Amino acid sequence: MAEEQTALSLSWVFGASAHVKHGVVNLSDGYTDKICYLAANTAVIYDKRLRRQLFLQGHTSPITCIVTTEDRSHVVTADTGPEALLVVWNVRTGLPTRTVQQPHRHGVSTMDMSADGQWLATVSAADPESGEQEVSLWSMAALLTPPEAAPPGQGPLRPLVTTLVPAGDVQHSIRFSPNNPAELISNGRRRVYFWSWAPGSPRFQYYSPPLRSRDFKQSVGDFVSSVFVPGTTQALTATTDGDLVVWDEQGIAAQVGTSATDRRAIKLMRIHNCPITLLATVGDFIVSGGEDGYVRFFDPLLRIVAWFEDLAAGPVTSVAFSAVLPDRLAHADAADTLNRFMVPDFVVATRNSRIVSVQSASFEEYDADRRRGSSVLDSLLADVVDLAAHPTRAEFAVLGRDGGLQRWDSIAHCLLGGRAFERQVGACLTYSRDGSLLVVGFGSGHLHILNADDCSDLYVMRNTAAGLVRVAVSNTGKHIAAADENHQLLLYAYLPYKHTMRWEYVGRCRSHHGPIASVVFGESPSGQTRLLSVGGDGRVVEYDLAASSVAAGVQVASFYDFPPGGGAPTSLSFAPPLAYFQAFAADTHLLVSGADGTVASWDINTAPLERSATAAEGAGGEARWAAVLGDPDLLREMRDYFVYAQIKTQGEDALEPRDVPGTVPVDLVPDLMRSAGFYPSESDIDNLLHHVQYMAHSRNMESLEVVTLADLLCLYINHRPLFNVTHADIVAAFRELGGRGDPGSCVPKLSREQLLSLLQSTGEPMSGEELTAALAALTGAHTPEKSMPVSVAAEQFSADVLGFDTTEAGAEAAT
Repeated sequence: MAEEQTALSLSWVFGASAHVKHGVVNLSDGYTDKICYLAANTAVIYDKRLRRQLFLQGHTSPITCIVTTEDRSHVVTADTGPEALLVVWNVRTGLPTRTVQQPHRHGVSTMDMSADGQWLATVSAADPESGEQEVSLWSMAALLTPPEAAPPGQGPLRPLVTTLVPAGDVQHSIRFSPNNPAELISNGRRRVYFWSWAPGSPRFQYYSPPLRSRDFKQSVGDFVSSVFVPGTTQALTATTDGDLVVWDEQGIAAQVGTSATDRRAIKLMRIHNCPITLLATVGDFIVSGGEDGYVRFFDPLLRIVAWFEDLAAGPVTSVAFSAVLPDRLAHADAADTLNRFMVPDFVVATRNSRIVSVQSASFEEYDADRRRGSSVLDSLLADVVDLAAHPTRAEFAVLGRDGGLQRWDSIAHCLLGGRAFERQVGACLTYSRDGSLLVVGFGSGHLHILNADDCSDLYVMRNTAAGLVRVAVSNTGKHIAAADENHQLLLYAYLPYKHTMRWEYVGRCRSHHGPIASVVFGESPSGQTRLLSVGGDGRVVEYDLAASSVAAGVQVASFYDFPPGGGAPTSLSFAPPLAYFQAFAADTHLLVSGADGTVASWDINTAPLERSATAAEGAGGEARWAAVLGDPDLLREMRDYFVYAQIKTQGEDALEPRDVPGTVPVDLVPDLMRSAGFYPSESDIDNLLHHVQYMAHSRNMESLEVVTLADLLCLYINHRPLFNVTHADIVAAFRELGGRGDPGSCVPKLSREQLLSLLQSTGEPMSGEELTAALAALTGAHTPEKSMPVSVAAEQFSADVLGFDTTEAGAEAAT
């Protein structure tokens, strides 16, 4: 039922936002084996046994933090941004229990839940201008109460305690004390804050002990994360040097103005030979993760008790533990558990987008392979720069910035294969139409033509020192076009060579003076291959493939410049015949990737769109069209003209009952445009008619002889000029045509003979009869000579001939 109500439904997410620290929570509770991880603005609950994903959707910005309740029944997610949310989700249903809009002005950067599950602490994102943050405390009992069950008259849910953090060091970590939920610790890069609160107080009490390198006679790295040591008064802060800063109460050594319970740094302790990336606690143990991928466990006296150094999964970003001990330990005799390392099984997430499931008992294994853990999901490349869907199979390929290439099965959701290109920066890739070739472009200018099945090289070429940014393969598979960072288009052709065929470099053409946004091959109705490019400079260029050769180079057939003032083009695409998609229903799935390290697969259901389109033709559609047009009166006028055009088509003097079909012939489209105030040139009319033919192709028709009112409105909205012609435009045109003003005047003038000659010879020239008829309609004069004076000023031409209101500079044409 849900699929019938939404046009796009998320079906699978490949990869994870592995860079988010503590971005994975373990939902395993002895009955289910699930984890929840972040993937951009979606939280994904993954059932490891059933291999199913459940999506927690609602955030409009990437999720920055996630925590779970002790019983694993709910998870809490939060994000940053202008529409920030804090959402409590029911794990079983995947539905939100409570949503808090704008929990902080700029959202939540980090949060933690107390060990007893009663409190939630949040740290706001820093204010972009002042750098200020705030720390807040929320009641989980209130957050777990659905809005419909809240007491009557209760306003928006707000925190119980809120305190500003002094500006200067952005706090990026906060943790409750497992011993006392009234104590918290947070840290930024250089400062640590200890927070405490009392019931009924609206503010935290806090202090920030100083830490100077000279106190320990060594430099202290940037702070990463902080925790309290279970069962003690100590706290720990991990650093990028691999050290732990140990904080403890001052006791009798307290200085004047400080409390004996205030903590100070008492020592540094090296626990990793690389930056520490994560610090957490489980039971009585402290857990650390390093840049080297090692996970280590320490007792409250900071003695190492277990280490997992064979995971080989990359820098650690999350370690998440199951809610219960595994059966082999939970039901063991006391004698069997004496002096044994006992923690729940856990999952480790790394910066390499890997999530590894680890059994705690594997620490006792002698075989290194058994200590590596098992991969929960195949890992996607961490920094995807491009992806391409296979044209005939349910597969897609992704290219990473580090030169990694992967092939994925979009149905089985598994990795099929891949390849690493050493010392290369990935840029772009595409499949050939038949799926036999995979073409990959790199930042070095190298172009690799690969066998799509095993990613082996067929041809390797490099014909530019600039990095490639776009690549395309022709429908026939005989041409490859690439664009580089120097705004050049490079063309390759599959040509005969010594009784065989090979790829040859044809040449290059710098036809844009801005970055090339898109390169695309297409086919004309006659089956001829066409090549076009569009650039950020607003130019569309078509290349003459028939005239291009190794000897002649790349030839330009034509180009079109978009009028200035609009947005820069970002893409270009042909509307191909639907028969191209008969081999694989590519229009039922949509793959989306971004810089967040994930690829989302969406199922497409067109039924809701068809219902919306049908509704748009009724009364409900009038408001939509009026909003798009920006003028309800214009919509009524266009409808009236459309009805009149139907009557005129059947004959204005017809006496028999009229049959109004709701369509008008395509030939009347230019006249209907003029009736709406858009006066298309001959080139504009050609574009309109081409658009009509593309409408026909999208409807699986050879041609379209009639258009509906909705078609007419669509054509008008897509082709009308962005701005009306103004008096200032006429003045600029006169200057461009060589008009000069009188001495001391800035108003350009043209002689009558010169102006009449230009109208009949430049641009889209008018014939003498057309010019005479047009001037007679505009001015009432019977001859062109009587329609204007001997010397014509731009202002006179605007007011007397075109009918502009020139009382104000730049006034628009009168309707």
